[in-house]
Amino acid sequence: MRSLRVAAMLLLGVRVVWAGQGPPPEATPFVEPTPNPKIKETRTFHVPTELKLGQFNGKPTYGLAPKPLDTLKLKVGQGLYTGAEYRVYLYPEGAPRPDHEDSGGTCDVEALADWTGYCSGKTYGPVAGVKYVLEVEILVFQTEVPPKSQWEPYGEWYKVLWTGSVKGTVQ
Repeated sequence: MRSLRVAAMLLLGVRVVWAGQGPPPEATPFVEPTPNPKIKETRTFHVPTELKLGQFNGKPTYGLAPKPLDTLKLKVGQGLYTGAEYRVYLYPEGAPRPDHEDSGGTCDVEALADWTGYCSGKTYGPVAGVKYVLEVEILVFQTEVPPKSQWEPYGEWYKVLWTGSVKGTVQ
């Protein structure tokens, strides 16, 4: 019976080291660490440093260029999820940045380099002949809330770890 048990464990991919004395060992499943924002671990992230700009049906298109990327080494709480929040601002050149973004959202940090959007023009025009600043603010954060579609990561341990922005002008 013991040999059947060991054979079953081997078939299931469980590595067994057993000298034959006493009952065979039981498999120990991997257990995720309990989230703890006080215990820090260093994680590496890559964030875009440039915009890619274009036009589609008369509206500016924008994205974050996949290269070049900045490398960030950030201290993250043990067992916490990380993500990025992006906020897009479109405003006339020379004007102050508005208080409210034109659009935004949350995603995985590494997904930012493959991200493209369209200016909805909620804040301004666009008006022909006027130059606009298109600014994408990026916030890298930690949270205990697992990522999902339409992620709302604002839990008890939500914390912004890094903030940066990339700008370009569109006409």
